[in-house]
Order: sequence, then structure tokens, then C-alpha cells
Amino acid sequence: MKIVMPLRIFVAVILSVLTLGANALAAEKECFSKDKADEFANQFSFFGVDSYDRCDDNDRVIKIFKAFEFLQNVEGTLEMEGVFGQKLVKDNPFAYFQKRVKDIRLEDECDGVMTAAYVSPMFLGESMFTCPHMFKLSTVEIAALLVHEARHLDGDEYNHKACTNPRSGFTGEYACDETFSNVGSYGIQVAFFNKISKANVSPEIKRIGRLWATTFLVSRFNTLPGDLKLGAFLTDANNKVSFYNGKSLSDVLKMKKGNILVDNLELKMVVSKKTAEVTTYTNGLSEYQKKGEGGARDSEFLGGAERIATEGRFHCALYASSVNCYAPGFDDAVVSFKKNKPRGIFAYWLGNQYELIIVFQNKKMMKLPSTLEEIHASTEDDLEVIAENTDMVKMQNWIGERQSLNLWRSGQITFTDRINNKNEAILPGKTFIDIIAPVPWSKSLQAL
Repeated sequence: MKIVMPLRIFVAVILSVLTLGANALAAEKECFSKDKADEFANQFSFFGVDSYDRCDDNDRVIKIFKAFEFLQNVEGTLEMEGVFGQKLVKDNPFAYFQKRVKDIRLEDECDGVMTAAYVSPMFLGESMFTCPHMFKLSTVEIAALLVHEARHLDGDEYNHKACTNPRSGFTGEYACDETFSNVGSYGIQVAFFNKISKANVSPEIKRIGRLWATTFLVSRFNTLPGDLKLGAFLTDANNKVSFYNGKSLSDVLKMKKGNILVDNLELKMVVSKKTAEVTTYTNGLSEYQKKGEGGARDSEFLGGAERIATEGRFHCALYASSVNCYAPGFDDAVVSFKKNKPRGIFAYWLGNQYELIIVFQNKKMMKLPSTLEEIHASTEDDLEVIAENTDMVKMQNWIGERQSLNLWRSGQITFTDRINNKNEAILPGKTFIDIIAPVPWSKSLQAL
């Protein structure tokens, strides 16, 4: 079924021609191109919608048309260079999608609020289904999603596998690819985002490309791609961040004074303690700079962490007087601190889920509840105290089972192996102020 353009749009076009006033001409220029709209409407059938409005930026069909146009403007084929190098597909991204998808079905409701789109090769092998969440994404993100879903139509070998990488955020769910070399849906997306990060596009789109290319590389493959290795990011008193591979240190970056490195599991970001502004992109978490407008921003930003579990996924921003936890579609959950002064927050993988731990200046450690609803209903006195007097300020999972790296108030780092009852200091003579682990990293990843 093809979409028929509504009469009111034809009237608007006629009026813009007859009326020579500048306002009418300017208004028409804001609409999506009629020629392009006609081109795409003739190439694809749309179900679940009767018409579209070229002048409505929130129109779902127009959002898809804009993504089509973006795909058309990506020059060349999708490929990677360097250690991740391989030619993935021979077609231009739009041609690749067009050969596989013939109709698009707009759903008003899908399973899971975060589901953006899906295909069903067994029943409707040339159809793509879109979900409400997709239309919250940017044009470039929708464009990448179109290519991702088209890859699934190339055969069962491109179905997702159960995630075994905890940092994917979907452990046990069928939301990962086994390897990058298999060139599945996430492999295609990585190549797409990598390509636009180097294309002749705006700095903002370049940043989005770098963000998602690196995010998917480190999180959506059960086997780490290329030369990626697991290790830890260590920050010293001079705000220099190094990568520790279990034996030696490699330089990563030097942060400006007053900035801190924040762990959101999939990737890292640099955040200003004073303003809470994000200065490097990771996974769209620029919300840190928006939180606390009701008062929490009056105090210093101390850090952020993310909790992922079967009950859901949410982020927490810690300030000097409160913790603010949030997730799309939920009210913010805020706990204020009057008796205990926070020092930091971290996530620790325990059992089959991440727990969020807050460390206080008085050497206490408290655990946040498992859900936003429970946090929302909690006060400072309701939080579970897991340590009354500890010099440990952070504990991070390490590479082996039941292994951890621990940061102490002295700045020393120790390694603990609970299976073999082993506890020892590492990197003697060096001190640090922060640690994030385990982190997939390599020089090749940084080059992206």
C-alpha cells in the first residue's frame, strides 16, 4: 500500500507558488522536499499510517524519509580500516536497505519500551516494523538502525546471540553478535557509524558516529573485536588516565582540572565536577548536565554510575548532597543526604547484576535499592549499610571470576582473588584517585 499525500499539503504548495511573500516562501523551505518524499513513497509501501505531512518534523514517515535521505548521501561502501579492517558490504547503505526491505509497518506498541524496530524474516521477509521508541532517536541513529535491521534479512546466521558480555547491558538476552568478523547487524552499524565519523558532516554528527562506533565495539560482541583487551582505567592525582592491562600502564588521556571520568558501563565520559557538563559523548548520557535543576546542581557533581539488571536499567548522578537516579519513561528518584557526606559512587557486578554502592566521607558504604521505584520511596536512613568503617573507596570487577581491583584511601590499589584466597598490592610506588574496570581498550579503539 502506497501513501497518498493529503490534499492540504498540495494546497500549501499551490499557495506558496501563488503567494510571493517572503514568509510563505520561508515556510515552504522548512518542509521536507516534495520530490524526495514522492521518490521514497513510490519506492516503499507503508502500513499503519494513512498519510504524512512534509512540514511536520515529528511526523513518523518524514523522520524515516530523512533517514533515507541521510543514507543516500553516505558515499561509498561500508568498510573498516586498520586492525578492524574488512569490507563489510558492497552497496551504498541506502541501496543495501532498498534491496532487502520493501515495506515498512509502523506499530503503535511493541514489546519492551526500548525496542526501536524489528524484522520477522520467517513471516514477512521484506518488511520492517518500527516502534514508538525509534522516533525518539536522531536522524543518523534511525538511519543506522535501518541498515541494522536490513542485515537480519540476509539469513539466520545474522540473528543475534545471547549476550555473555556484562557490559552490554543485556546479559542473557539475544541482543549481541558473537564476533565482529561475522559481520552481523552490529558489525554493519559499527562500520556505518565509523564511516560518518570521518565524513563531510557536522561536528555533532561526527561525534555521534564516534560515540556509537566505539560503544558497539566494546559492548555488543561476545568476543572482543580486533586488538581490544580488558583492563582498567586508572586516574592519578594529576588527572592523567592510564590503561592497566594487568602488567603495565599505557597513556590514555589527560583531563582538565576539575573533570572526572564517569563509568556508564558501555563507554566512558569526562564530566565537569562544577557544572556537571559532559565534555565527551558516550551513549547519549548528556543528561548528566540536565539533572539536579531542582536543587542538586547547587552542590558539586561527584560521579555517576549505571545499574543493569533484569528489573531494568537506570543511571545515577551523585552530588555532594544527594543522588539522582533516572531512566527514560520514569520519574527521577532522588535521595538527599543530611547525616552522611557522599564521596563517590560505583557499580559492582555481583551474582547476575550490577549493584550501585555509595561511599561516604565517614567511611561508610551504602547500597542503593534495585529499582527506581524503591529508590524513589527511600530516604537516607532506608539505605542498606554494607560497611561501617572501611578505608576502601572503590571496588571494581576484574577479568577473572570473583576477582576485583580495590582502591583505598591511601591511593593504593590491591588485587583480590576470592576463589584462590589471594590479596596483594599492585603497581607499588604509584597512587591513584580513581579506578574503572573492567574496560575494553586499545590504541586502535582510541584512534576511532
